[in-house]
Amino acid sequence: MTQLTDKQIKEVLQEYINKSCNEIDVDVSKYKPKTMLRIKRYDSMKSGYYVQIQNFRNAHQVKSKKKTKTMGDKKPKSYFRYTFRCIQFTKRKDYLLEISKWTPDMGVVDNDIVIFRSDSKKSDGLFLERMVITMNMVKLKL
Repeated sequence: MTQLTDKQIKEVLQEYINKSCNEIDVDVSKYKPKTMLRIKRYDSMKSGYYVQIQNFRNAHQVKSKKKTKTMGDKKPKSYFRYTFRCIQFTKRKDYLLEISKWTPDMGVVDNDIVIFRSDSKKSDGLFLERMVITMNMVKLKL
């Protein structure tokens, strides 16, 4: 397998987004791939794109809410942000699919944890399945 171009990496992620949105009848325009910036853990990245799927609009407001606050008989809402990434590294032939999760109790938004890597034997489930489930959770306001 040869390395993909920047445009092809974006197209791979967009294809996953399109399939997920079609699966649960969600507007594709809500989820646009964004260019990844180089940070320490991705310093050998050639190109990368990500999409964030979250059940809130403003991270600052979510971080300031107490998770233990009750709303009558209802359970408090659990806020989350999943980041789905497609990355091409300079020294790898194949691209990496990665999913990370962030919740307000983790503190700063950059403190997300990686819960899926396509190159890991420990990863269970598929990238597309997880994207569909996450979009569905947002759609159903779970």
